[in-house]
Amino acid sequence: MISKIRFISDFNISILARYINSRSLTTHYDSVEEAYGQVLSILSNPDDVEITSNDLSFVWARPESISGAYSKALNFTASDEQECIEDIEYFGDLLIEHSKKYRFCFVASFGLPLDHSGYGILDWQLGVGLTRLVSLLNIKLTEKLASEKNIFVLDANRWFLESKSGSLPKMWYATKVPYPNDVFQLAADDLERAITTIDGFSKRIIFLDLDNTLWGGVVGENGWPGVRLGGHDHIGEAFKDFQHKLKALTLRGVQLALVSKNEEDVALEAIDKHPEMVLKRSDFAAWRINWGDKAQNIVDILAEINLGEASAVFIDDNPVERGRVRSALPEVYVPEWPEDPCLYVKTLNHLRCFDSISISAEDRSRTKMYVDNKARRTLQSKSMDSWLVELGTVVKVEELGEANIARVSQLLNKTNQLNLSTRRLTAEQLKNWSGGVNCRTIACSVSDKFGDLGLTGIVSVEVKGDQAYLVDYILSCRVMGRVVEATLIYLAINLANELLAKELHVLYLPTERNMPTLKVLKTSSLSEIRDNQFLWDFSSKFDLPSHIRIEQSKPVEVDNELN
Repeated sequence: MISKIRFISDFNISILARYINSRSLTTHYDSVEEAYGQVLSILSNPDDVEITSNDLSFVWARPESISGAYSKALNFTASDEQECIEDIEYFGDLLIEHSKKYRFCFVASFGLPLDHSGYGILDWQLGVGLTRLVSLLNIKLTEKLASEKNIFVLDANRWFLESKSGSLPKMWYATKVPYPNDVFQLAADDLERAITTIDGFSKRIIFLDLDNTLWGGVVGENGWPGVRLGGHDHIGEAFKDFQHKLKALTLRGVQLALVSKNEEDVALEAIDKHPEMVLKRSDFAAWRINWGDKAQNIVDILAEINLGEASAVFIDDNPVERGRVRSALPEVYVPEWPEDPCLYVKTLNHLRCFDSISISAEDRSRTKMYVDNKARRTLQSKSMDSWLVELGTVVKVEELGEANIARVSQLLNKTNQLNLSTRRLTAEQLKNWSGGVNCRTIACSVSDKFGDLGLTGIVSVEVKGDQAYLVDYILSCRVMGRVVEATLIYLAINLANELLAKELHVLYLPTERNMPTLKVLKTSSLSEIRDNQFLWDFSSKFDLPSHIRIEQSKPVEVDNELN
């Protein structure tokens, strides 16, 4: 069933709706336009529009249509600032109630009308300035919405600032469209970006070349002292700033990897010794520095760290290498790259494909987790059994609660490979579902001798009569291949057993990206009763994998041998 995006606005928003309909990444949504000019009425009077739990809404209202006091101020009439704030807070209350019906709600921030002259030098003055007042109303609105996990405010002011056109009065008088097309194009870019983020399609790793990408020149020819990086050189400064920007992305959970045609020891010496290097070995999840095919090197690294091609971005100054990767790996995003290094940071900023619906402490430490994985892979050269024993993997199990709901929701909405049903829920929807009498959700965190891998697994079970159904079976790719997969099945059986079920049914819903889930189910101890359907009969015994130790943070009784 195709989901909907409902557009609610105080002006004719059909141009934006058409742009969204034309975007390839949002074709699984239908646009529904409400009659414009009735924002407060639509928000305050729920109607008979059919809404599903996966539908989205986008509200774009100008502040003069929300607040009579602000409308007076806009016309240079003295008005009460507190009255403006109260009007906006009422608007926020309506948005909160409205959002309860939707998976996510997006709201455009407030801005002055295009080409509005304002009060000139007084425009930031207390009690007078319109720029100051609009900024204050945006702050009050975002404060009002701050605790709502499924409402996001999009920055409309950036669309106005980046627009190359001013207002088009004839368009307004003829069609009630207040903005030129490029404003709607920029709005569509941000809305598409927001939708792909909540649908779990953000990019998670950047593959980088070295020569003339992270530094200027060819290190194999000039040696590390001869490359252009930092110093009193505008090109060197540009490369250094680019590295700073890449480093900043790692604090948002984006990983870096190297694929470079070079001698490995020469390239690593430059990384280790050049005093202006911002990025160190520890900042890279993996690297392949050799004379092989870069496309194959990317495939090898993705397999090594359990990420899919659709998670990757490839940046290289060489158009031939970009063409090769684009052709061989069509799911990898390969942006065109400028010849001038001074444009590298600007180009990276405009990619806008690295968003997430929240930033956790685990996201900020993700690079360290991948670096720790290098040590795990070194240990893995031993036999599988001895490797698992030496790892000493611990799975910590906790009930869903306020302390972990944000992280669990994030994992639920962005995990694609090991995900049984790929259902997407807001934190509030997941909390409400799990609060049902016969529904349980647990979260699993994994650690081992090398460090903490964070919250990486989710199991949800629903019981109907004496039949249990595995609803969510989710595991982060970074802990795949170490029998945590079987441990989650064990925990699901345990939950079903606690809820007095006699059987656990598992229905696999295939997507383009969750084939690893089917492979896990087929190699498990579950019985495959028909295509994509599996069963566990409680008359049999399911053992906890011997290499795993389970810790409980909340009382969920665990048997090491389920019968």
